[in-house]
Amino acid sequence: MSFKKKSRLCIAISTTLIFVMCFGATAAGAYTKSDSKTVERPLQQSKPVDRDDMTDVKSRSKKKNKKMETLKIGNKIYYQVKNETHLRSIGQGKYRLDKNYIQAADIHMSTDEWIPTGTKNKPFTGSYRRNGFEIIGLTMTDPDAKIIGLFGVADGANIYNITMRDYDIQSAGRNVTGKSIAPVLALGLGDTRSYDHQVYPPKK
Repeated sequence: MSFKKKSRLCIAISTTLIFVMCFGATAAGAYTKSDSKTVERPLQQSKPVDRDDMTDVKSRSKKKNKKMETLKIGNKIYYQVKNETHLRSIGQGKYRLDKNYIQAADIHMSTDEWIPTGTKNKPFTGSYRRNGFEIIGLTMTDPDAKIIGLFGVADGANIYNITMRDYDIQSAGRNVTGKSIAPVLALGLGDTRSYDHQVYPPKK
């Protein structure tokens, strides 16, 4: 009884609103669907460290650090001493006690006990020159040491112009009577020449 016929303008507006709502819902659904498609990529795992490879690297580094380079001066071949490992290698393997050595860098020693180069049975017979560099912090504390110094026993050797700084050998050999002790060369035999050294004990 109360029904009224709608005008054309009202019908057109209603149709437009319905179309807009439907289109909007469809677009929103499509956007949500496309947005939800995320590509999952596997995480890249770093290559595990091979401990054997690390050991090989350390071993090669140690061997490289131990190897001495050579230098020819006149008609003589000198082994270049650049670090503590080199210094401790004198008298071992091909770095024999009768070779010529030349220091090629300042050497900062660790606190590990120093074992003098050359003994009475196997004295140092080669040569060692400072070449303007220093040996710093050499340490000997063995209370029973009988031969105390950078070089223990030398026979017919040439050791010259050595500079030692902050060395610690004063307490070594404290249980021994008649020990041989000196910063550079403890005991020289034959026509050994050991001269022009500069030694500086640690400051108190």
